[in-house]
Amino acid sequence: MKALLELFFFTLLLTIGASLDCETCMVFNTDNIECQKKTCDAGQDTCVVGVSKTSVDGQSILSSVKTCQSSDICNLLAPVHMHFGKDRVIQANGGCCTGDACITASPQLPPVNTTTNGKQCPACFSLASCNPEMVDCTGSEDYCFEVVTQLMAGQSMSTTLKGCTTESFCTAIQSGKVNLANIGVSLAKAECQPASRAVPSA
Repeated sequence: MKALLELFFFTLLLTIGASLDCETCMVFNTDNIECQKKTCDAGQDTCVVGVSKTSVDGQSILSSVKTCQSSDICNLLAPVHMHFGKDRVIQANGGCCTGDACITASPQLPPVNTTTNGKQCPACFSLASCNPEMVDCTGSEDYCFEVVTQLMAGQSMSTTLKGCTTESFCTAIQSGKVNLANIGVSLAKAECQPASRAVPSA
């Protein structure tokens, strides 16, 4: 499940939106994969480097990705912290670069903040609809989010992800620049709303 979730998140985060060559690859944990140079498509005028760490029930997957993108997304790439269940956290960050700067570019992951902030959201991850549980948001997670994707070809499959997140993630998914069509996925739903205050226990 963690590998599927990691792929789901990266395609959502980074598939938004004179010819340019960028290194392109996706690496999980310590996989020895060499990035390959690719001539970017029309409208893709910058390279993007991203990192992500998904922690589920005490186990983690660290990933990095390099790809071509439109520079329109550069101001949307910011540290992201997501909390989608008990002991289930995603940390991510990304940035734009060109030329030799991309060789050493290494965005830093935002730190995990376990201090609750008094807000709650329904949270879950599922290959279909899910039955969420209420989780306590932490740190700067001031928003609840829900993202639903749908495969556009082959066997129909949808994924649903809900939980607490930061304003930066909501800004990205509500920008109208998320476009997953080139990987055969449609974004069926992408919503954010301010997290509610936790109800004090009796």
